Amino acid sequence: MKLNRRDFILFSGLSFAFKNFRSEKNPAPSHESWIELSLKNMGWNLTKIKQKVKVPVMGVIKANAYGHGLIEFGKQLDRLGVDALMVCKLQEAVRLRESGVSCPIYNFGPVIPNNTPILVKYNISQFLHTGDFKNMSLRAEKLGAAINVHIHADTGMNRMGIPYKKAILVIKQASQLKGLSISGLSTTLCEDEQFDKVQLKRLQSIYDESQKLGIELGARHAASSSGIFESQSYYLDMIRPGITLYG
Repeated sequence: MKLNRRDFILFSGLSFAFKNFRSEKNPAPSHESWIELSLKNMGWNLTKIKQKVKVPVMGVIKANAYGHGLIEFGKQLDRLGVDALMVCKLQEAVRLRESGVSCPIYNFGPVIPNNTPILVKYNISQFLHTGDFKNMSLRAEKLGAAINVHIHADTGMNRMGIPYKKAILVIKQASQLKGLSISGLSTTLCEDEQFDKVQLKRLQSIYDESQKLGIELGARHAASSSGIFESQSYYLDMIRPGITLYG
């Protein structure tokens, strides 16, 4: 049976009872394992992806580039012309900036108002998963800045994001704040062909309704690596490949 991401989220709460834990009586092996990847081959992957989709690429290098080396992969992707990078921890975004990465960097991690000066200093963009962003906006405004943000809507994954039925209200609120600048609308697909179509329709509905209200949301994006190979209809205005970059 094929298990899509939505089903996994719904049922994963049952899995902890069956998880095996190692004890001191049965310790993990002492030897370490590693994977060696070619930066050259990753560049080839990026080139092929861009040739196929013909829309901007936001490379996902969260969790230390999936354990493969944040700085090495981030700098290489930046050199090769990736349109943006996405991480899940602000510390990773800062490390990338301090290493010389100049392309747009998006933090998919939570909104923490105390981190606003860091976002401004390092020119880091932020995903908004909830309606709790007013304090961040006020702090940015006091610094004479506006944080570039993407609205992340939950269109059915049930994991994180603003519930799609409440998205318009949140977008209205965000659009009125001087400390925020909306430049994107995103969602995460379940990787179930039929339900993905439902999610894309919901995302487009949010976009269209915002347009009617005179609110420009910028780039729409939903497809991760698997979406690249499903249909052009998944590409929208940007894609977010992760594992596909690594081969």
